[in-house]
Amino acid sequence: MVRLALPTALTLVPLRAALPRIADAGADGVRLDLRTELRAADLSATAARELRHRLGEHGLKAGPAVFPTRGALHDEDRLEERVAGIVAALKLAADLGCGTLSFRPFRLPASDDAAATLLGEVLNDVARAGAHVGVIPCLTPAGNATRALEALSKVTAGPFGANFDPAAILLGGGEVAAALRTLHAHLETVTVRDAVTDGEGGREVPVGRGEVDWEETLALLHEARFHGWATCDRTSGPDPFGEASRAIEYLRAVVSS
Repeated sequence: MVRLALPTALTLVPLRAALPRIADAGADGVRLDLRTELRAADLSATAARELRHRLGEHGLKAGPAVFPTRGALHDEDRLEERVAGIVAALKLAADLGCGTLSFRPFRLPASDDAAATLLGEVLNDVARAGAHVGVIPCLTPAGNATRALEALSKVTAGPFGANFDPAAILLGGGEVAAALRTLHAHLETVTVRDAVTDGEGGREVPVGRGEVDWEETLALLHEARFHGWATCDRTSGPDPFGEASRAIEYLRAVVSS
């Protein structure tokens, strides 16, 4: 079974109070948001070490980290500022003991689009920074996994992986199993979300109530020898933390069935 994390941000309480709630939910670790929860400018290396110690006191580990950029990595508007923020977040992720740093889902340009050239340059810059501190940056594809594979194949300056989010694939018009097979060699982390689609795109739903075949998905992850973190997340609904916590129970039940 993969290691399961919960986002501390879903608890809607200060980080210190979030840790026992996440431990009680049965998670193995936490996912930290390095833009809204913890910022490189506000957290020293000493404070990062103290947080790692506090996690250990609750039987938790620092799992994946996220840095929700305000624009795509091929969006020229304020790009230099965005990349600088990513580089600082990579250093903070290393101090916290997070092995990966993922970015929010966004649609990737076609390989013959001028934006694809810019994206390749940015990904290599970010990969170089990640390699320097020992953290793997990760794209989160939305819809077209082939474009993600094309983008990742152009990265030569250091490791760059994929954060696989089935809901982002579905809501972007993609097919989960096919996308997972396409990206299996680049998988570094997984975001556990579910969705249903309709003529207007669709919506996120609790895990197990959507169109993702979790038995197949978990089998494909096993086939790909995936041993990274899977974060049970929920970005909408009346009780995001409760539903994300129940997703842990659901996945473990699927594995044991």
